[in-house]
Amino acid sequence: MALNGKNVDKRQIEPRKRNLSSRLSRFWKVHSLTSVLPSKDSDPGTPGRDNSQAGSTQTLSTFSQPNGCPLLNLPRELREIIYDYLRGTNSFSIIVYTDIEAPDDIDETHYDAPQPLQLPLESGFLAYHGLQPPVNLSLACQQLHAELWDHAFEVGPLTPHADEWRFDPTYRRLSRSVRLRHVQRILVRVELASMRMETSIGALKYAPIELEDCVSKVQELAGLLVRVLRTGAKSLRWITIDWIDEFDGEGNWELKSSVLLPFGTLERVRIQRNKTMVRESAREEMERKLDDTLDGLSAMA
Repeated sequence: MALNGKNVDKRQIEPRKRNLSSRLSRFWKVHSLTSVLPSKDSDPGTPGRDNSQAGSTQTLSTFSQPNGCPLLNLPRELREIIYDYLRGTNSFSIIVYTDIEAPDDIDETHYDAPQPLQLPLESGFLAYHGLQPPVNLSLACQQLHAELWDHAFEVGPLTPHADEWRFDPTYRRLSRSVRLRHVQRILVRVELASMRMETSIGALKYAPIELEDCVSKVQELAGLLVRVLRTGAKSLRWITIDWIDEFDGEGNWELKSSVLLPFGTLERVRIQRNKTMVRESAREEMERKLDDTLDGLSAMA
């Protein structure tokens, strides 16, 4: 037997066909049974008249509505437990050598958390911070798809670096993403870097940058990102901020926090802090100021 120009043993195809046929037959048997059984609340109809059509319409419409799905009838908390079971786990370990002179003295830390899932370049997202759900279940209906993919999608970071050293520098890929309209949470890394990555004679070069110039470039990018989100992210409800500040001992907070102001123009979107990377002695004060600013922006939305 020739298939696509190749000789294929017919015996290799027949078991697959039989398996598929048996599944289809079972499906149609169940479908036929539910289509002829009237629901208990249906009108018995007129004697001598075929009432199977009325019963089938009411029964099938029940299954086509969200209230007819037992899974979606459960509380969201119980559904999340089921989703986590279906996603499985992604445990990993990090080994830290605590003493360079004693290689056997190690501190092994175990984590039971998802590692970021790298997404295709054309998706417009850097990564998905959650476990990938089963494809068959996520394709069942829009509500299940939205709930299964309810973790943060990371977009290109807000940095002062040159365009060639940033992912999706003008957020054009993100604006064209077919997934953007379904995303409910995004993760944005805001980086106030004191050294700017740029290209010099075909090679990477780090050049010092002043705080005012850094804030100006990052704020411009924040405006671009917010315009894309306002237009395309119709389901967006949460924005999570990773804050990296290499000027933690310099400048005033009013100037630095101005890079976050564009996010306050998004309606019905809450903004929260995730990670903060600053000098340890300045961490507590920086996190307090950052939380106050993000709470104020969320109140504006």
